[in-house]
Amino acid sequence: MKRMEKLSIMLSCILVLGTSCSVQREFETIESLANTVVNYINQGDEKAILKTCISKGEYTKEIHDYTDAADPVSGMTAEDFWRIFIVDRRKAAVQSKIRSYRGRICDIVFMGEAEKVFDYKTFKMHRKIPIRLSLRDKNGSEYEETDNQILGSVIEVNGRFRLLNVFR
Repeated sequence: MKRMEKLSIMLSCILVLGTSCSVQREFETIESLANTVVNYINQGDEKAILKTCISKGEYTKEIHDYTDAADPVSGMTAEDFWRIFIVDRRKAAVQSKIRSYRGRICDIVFMGEAEKVFDYKTFKMHRKIPIRLSLRDKNGSEYEETDNQILGSVIEVNGRFRLLNVFR
């Protein structure tokens, strides 16, 4: 019996570790990024969404210095910007989206164009991409709602897309 329990525990650990490492972080299209993030929201998988997002190291090395936030006169350091505007707000926004939509999303009906696209030297930043969702209410009736904050900030590098932030 002990051997069977150990085998069961070992298989469970492999499954958990394998699942946690398999989160896709870069996408060929904004639509595939949206499908992945919306699916995680619907499942209530906060960890997967946060793992999908650009990390602090990636932000400080690859993004911050090219943005207006790094302006020597009015800007701030990458560390300060990350701490003040990204990390805590990201987590709160993801939790808010999960509370709002978990288990209620039927499908993505439509995706619009980003409200703004900033073309920096090494990447583009797409902000507030509207996603029209088909949702189910408590009574089982379907209705549609548009949310332009699930994909709050998306970074595009060489035609590949990464999630920087979700907005509330």
